[in-house]
Amino acid sequence: MKIMAAAVLSLAACLPAFAGDDKLLPPYPGSTETRNETVAYEAFTIPLGPTKDGKLTKHQALEGRRTALEYRTEEGRTPLEVYRNYEAALKKAGFQAVFACRGSGQPVKGLPECGGEIGDAGGFGYWPSGDNLYRAARKAHEGQEIWIA
Repeated sequence: MKIMAAAVLSLAACLPAFAGDDKLLPPYPGSTETRNETVAYEAFTIPLGPTKDGKLTKHQALEGRRTALEYRTEEGRTPLEVYRNYEAALKKAGFQAVFACRGSGQPVKGLPECGGEIGDAGGFGYWPSGDNLYRAARKAHEGQEIWIA
C-alpha cells in the first residue's frame, strides 16, 4: 500500500497573489495539489501556542479572505523533509516565523510539542503518518498582512 504525505497550508488575509500559478509560496517540488478552497471573507483562528487541557494557549483571530491548500507529496518524502523545505521557502519569501511545534512523536530539534491533539480538526495541520509538524508565519504584502499556517 502506498501512503502519500499531505501538507496543508491555510492562508489568511487578502491573497490575490495566490491565484493561478503566481504563488507567493510555491508547493513542495514534485507535489500535487489536491485541495484549493477560498472563502471570500470569514473569521479564522491561527494557533500561536501549544494546547493545554484541549484549548489553545495563544492564537491570532483574523478576518478576511482565507485559502486552504493541500498537497500530496511523492512517495518516500518525510514530514520533516517537507517541513524544512517550507521553513526555508517561507524565510526566502520574507515571512516572519511566529510559532512552530510538533506532534508528540519523535523529538525534532527546535520544535516543542504542540501539547495535545494535532490534526486537521485541531488546526495544527495533518500528516497521515502521524508525524505532524506545524508552523505559523506572517508577512506584509501590498498593504495587507498575510498569515500562513
